[in-house]
Amino acid sequence: MSFSPGYGGQRFQEKLKHEDHIHNQIEACRQAFNEGDKTEIQNMVESLLLLVTPKMEDDEFNEDLQKLDQKWEEQKKIDLLRYRRELLAAGSGCPDLVSRPSTKPGIEHWKEAYMIALALFERRGLMLKVDTEDDV
Repeated sequence: MSFSPGYGGQRFQEKLKHEDHIHNQIEACRQAFNEGDKTEIQNMVESLLLLVTPKMEDDEFNEDLQKLDQKWEEQKKIDLLRYRRELLAAGSGCPDLVSRPSTKPGIEHWKEAYMIALALFERRGLMLKVDTEDDV
């Protein structure tokens, strides 16, 4: 980042590369995982996945994400069936006592999505930032 003189005073100029944005988002994901808030983790990992451009994607990345989504859909169906069984077992009891299944994936789902994204970045050579003498 830098400010350059121009018309009307200083102007902001973005100096970060796409790779820098990815590294910043990876760090935000790590902090969210440390805090453990499910919603924040979901938002951070989804934001990281948005940084994956179409040219970065490969077949392995797409297959892994598709498998992960299918796994979540299957788990959601199982949870819904379990919920319906518990409602029937409650009979004329209060349905509020039966806990509803979550409509959002859990933390484990987002950890797997995070690891899939990291694997893609590693395959593309975007994981390690090495300063050279020219950069210093």
